[in-house]
Amino acid sequence: MVPHNSKLMVVSRLTLAVAFLSRAALAQPAPAPGPAPARAPAPPVAAPPATTATPAAPDGGFTPVADLPESRTTGELKKRFDALRSGKGLTPDEAARRTVKNSAAIEAKQHALENVDAQASQTMWAFSPKVKLGASYTRLSPVHPDLGNLPPAATAAFADFLKIPVNSTSFDANLSVPLSDYVLRYSHAQAGADRAREAAVFDRGATYASVDRDARVYYYGWIRAQAQEIIGAQNLEQANGHLKDAQNAFQAGLVSKAEVLSAQVAQKNAELLLERAKNNTELARLTLEVYMGDAPGQKYEIGEDVFAPNPALDALPESAAAVREAERQRMEFKSLIAAEKAQRERAALERVADYPRLDGIAGATYANPNQRYFPLKQEFHATWQAGVALTWTPTDIGGAEAARDASLARAAELAAQKRMVHDGLRLEVDQALKSAREARFTIDVAGDALAASEESYRVRRELFRAGRATSVELTDAETELTRTRLQLADAHVNARIALVQLNHALGRDTEPVRAGAQKPPQTP
Repeated sequence: MVPHNSKLMVVSRLTLAVAFLSRAALAQPAPAPGPAPARAPAPPVAAPPATTATPAAPDGGFTPVADLPESRTTGELKKRFDALRSGKGLTPDEAARRTVKNSAAIEAKQHALENVDAQASQTMWAFSPKVKLGASYTRLSPVHPDLGNLPPAATAAFADFLKIPVNSTSFDANLSVPLSDYVLRYSHAQAGADRAREAAVFDRGATYASVDRDARVYYYGWIRAQAQEIIGAQNLEQANGHLKDAQNAFQAGLVSKAEVLSAQVAQKNAELLLERAKNNTELARLTLEVYMGDAPGQKYEIGEDVFAPNPALDALPESAAAVREAERQRMEFKSLIAAEKAQRERAALERVADYPRLDGIAGATYANPNQRYFPLKQEFHATWQAGVALTWTPTDIGGAEAARDASLARAAELAAQKRMVHDGLRLEVDQALKSAREARFTIDVAGDALAASEESYRVRRELFRAGRATSVELTDAETELTRTRLQLADAHVNARIALVQLNHALGRDTEPVRAGAQKPPQTP
């Protein structure tokens, strides 16, 4: 079976032959019936002068051909390529900055950090001396002391002396200082709070890096979608030309109806592919719009020259050095290390509950009547007391040990996750390096393919000038040139995405340290 492309080429050449025969029939009288004379071979087309060849753009850009018909799609394509090189629109840095500013994920991590700060402050306040103030008033029932068989005079005298006041007013102040906690618990609590805050800061930094990376990938995906849309438009124009060619050949009786139907199916498929490409372009634009927090219906222009050489592709690190850099820089790794240390400090803090507790206590009372004055009188008197209290609750040991075991288990879990992240970093860094190297090689290959397509297009153009190629053949050459140019653009886009992924894998896209972000919790 003859391939479809070969069939279309045969149709094109047959159509050209019909056109030549038609022009010859109009210029000469009809020949007498008889066998058709053999056609002499056409003389070869001389190579065009150097001045007529259109130089190819060295970076994949468009070089207009003023003396040849230009399709509407080609004109639109030139505009889009000019936009790729303008540098006046949205840049990946701006897209990343606006996405980070609008990110709900980063905002959530910031609130999580604030929560950790509040918990750390709460922990530190637990070690401050406790001052308790109180005031009370009590109405007491009358009490009549029984003095037995004393003489009346003595009874009256003792009754006045032992008279119990019925109104009691008291103002109290008590102070408790956790002396043993300062020795056994404070250092572990402080270290645990600091490590927990470090973990939260690094976790927020990891989220920042992921959002920044995703925004740049979305940006380059938007450029790629536009390139795919242009390829779809060129394919549709090519399919339309082939369909017209097949219809003309069918009317001339050179091909069957099946060839026309096949060309119609190809044209419909090209329309479907173009529609999908348009939807992908709109979806990519909408993704940028949503993540940057812009109002609906925004239109963006490309603000980066994707054809510009990137020196970072020629300065890729070695795999071992890259893995070491990732271990030092990646925020996820640092967050897990800090979180594990925080859990181990917490386990040490829980263990202290096994020991007796020593508190310093003091108090002052200003009461009417004051119970320490005898006999009780309806008068205000001030008293104070100070001392130490040693307490131990053996029944709390079981719960403390269980809490300690839970903290140690959580620390072991984080250590295992750290090993998983370490292994994942090695794979992620290696994959990012390979993608960057492949992108660098693909740019070279796409550049060679572009040079070949430009030469093929130049030859086809000269054949068209000489009348030995149809407009459909010229459109095919133009489509192939367009495809290779867009493949070069896609190669540059892939290279930039690979570098974004590599920078993220190495931890180079770190969050700018905010004012006070690394400040430890305040100790009262």
